[in-house]
Amino acid sequence: MNYTVPAKTERNELILKLHEEGQSLNELSKQFGVTPQRIHQIVTRAKELKGQELMNDRGDDSGLDYQNE
Repeated sequence: MNYTVPAKTERNELILKLHEEGQSLNELSKQFGVTPQRIHQIVTRAKELKGQELMNDRGDDSGLDYQNE
């Protein structure tokens, strides 16, 4: 099976990168033709997904050992 990354995924990753480099929500909204609120949603969701990937890469959810006492 051949899997390609959807264009919106690439756009969203670029938005997150540019935001992390210091571009404002307003600047990004003008650049990408969407509202500042939509940019905020994209950035927030991308950060959540990035955090989940980091947790999955570690092999556990928190690094803590939960046991029944």
